[in-house]
Amino acid sequence: MLGPSMEGDRMRRTAIVLGLVLVAGSVFAGSASAGLGKPLVYEGPLGDGQTIQFKLVKRPDRPLAMREVEFSAELRCDDGTSQSWGVGLGWGGRLPSLPSHALDLDLLDSGTALHIHGKVQAVRGEGTFSYTIAALTEDETAQLCTTGELPWTVTRTVPPVENASAPTTLQVVRFVTDGARVTMTRTA
Repeated sequence: MLGPSMEGDRMRRTAIVLGLVLVAGSVFAGSASAGLGKPLVYEGPLGDGQTIQFKLVKRPDRPLAMREVEFSAELRCDDGTSQSWGVGLGWGGRLPSLPSHALDLDLLDSGTALHIHGKVQAVRGEGTFSYTIAALTEDETAQLCTTGELPWTVTRTVPPVENASAPTTLQVVRFVTDGARVTMTRTA
């Protein structure tokens, strides 16, 4: 019987995820040259030491948009076992936008739930993450495996940021004139 602890199953799962990441990576790499915008890559740790990476696209006169998200996750299951996952998700065509740099991603289907929330600014981002899957125990009983809610922090790596370890300053200026409200936010 194949189970999450079987080496063959883990290798197949890794190969499938790697294949998705390679295809999505090729699409992302080609997007800038196709005139779809300037690629921005942010990466950093999840609260449990695993990694997360966002590949975003900055296009003129449009909000920042998500092209791809990749993460490694260690899920704890109801039966006390754990599973290691590497996941890459990519979008083509209409990309999820990040209005005001807010990231609110909730993907649900019959077997998985992915929730990523936070804010991605010019240099850094932070928020929360959770990934849950439906799985079977060795005796084929249904169970859930989840990361639980974890914090994440990312720093832009593409294009590189000079002096990325320096603290990011945030300035917010609000103007109210003739009933119109304008908010300007500046980061680093």
